Amino acid sequence: VSPAYEKIWGVTCESLYQSPKTWLEAIHPEDRERARAAAARQAEGQYDEEYRVIRPDGTVRWVRDRAFPVHDSAGQVFRLAGVAEDITRLRETEQARRRTEERFRSVIEYAHDLITIVGPDGMIRFQSPSSRTTLGYAPEQLVGRNAFELIHPEDQTAVRAA
Repeated sequence: VSPAYEKIWGVTCESLYQSPKTWLEAIHPEDRERARAAAARQAEGQYDEEYRVIRPDGTVRWVRDRAFPVHDSAGQVFRLAGVAEDITRLRETEQARRRTEERFRSVIEYAHDLITIVGPDGMIRFQSPSSRTTLGYAPEQLVGRNAFELIHPEDQTAVRAA
């Protein structure tokens, strides 16, 4: 057992040697049965799970746990090898990103201002819902079109320069 086990689970490797099921008992109750069922498939080479571990100090860590069988010369499984990785920071970053995207989406969806994202080629990549009331077009009618098609020909030179 890697010393990293101690950092993630917050207990000694020796405690795992003494009681091999303690890793499973530390898994969050909401994740434990899924992890237990998945662990039963380790010898089949189908084990790649994410779950939460509750450390003795009460902190929760997210873990990505993978295992694969090691075969002997006769093709029989004689050992399981695995890697458990602390992905707590990654999970927290993903959650923060999702919250930011949700706020951004709300701002865009309810804004009265016209919000358009145009690529360097002039193609509209995104169009806010306000285009219905501002321009009379549904967003899906504008995405994929060249933005300059919507600008009066006399104004195109000035807009391109800007």
